[in-house]
Amino acid sequence: PDDQFDLANLYAATKDFSAAVTAAREYVKLDPQDPRGLRLLADVLSYRGDAAKGDYAESLKLLRGLAKELPQDKELPVRVAEVTLWSGDPAAALQPLAAALEANPDQPALWPAFVDAAAAVGD
Repeated sequence: PDDQFDLANLYAATKDFSAAVTAAREYVKLDPQDPRGLRLLADVLSYRGDAAKGDYAESLKLLRGLAKELPQDKELPVRVAEVTLWSGDPAAALQPLAAALEANPDQPALWPAFVDAAAAVGD
């Protein structure tokens, strides 16, 4: 299983997201309960970002499931917000991004997503 996980990461690093999705799916088949594999699959689906293939919807389903399963992971709600923004729903992304920045404004990686969501929502 670890080879599939590493292979998926390698494909993702080279921006071959279709191959990364395939390898991540194989890993999840081998260990369907491993949050690490589910998170990897959710991430590479969001990076591939093919709305016609349902990538964002599947990514969000996986991320939301992980967020419920792992409430202590404060990164997951932010990741849900980012993918929500990328999927074309800036209004739904804005509040969780704002909450994350209010809790800790020193997160420069979140600023672009927050600004994009705020600008898309408008007043």
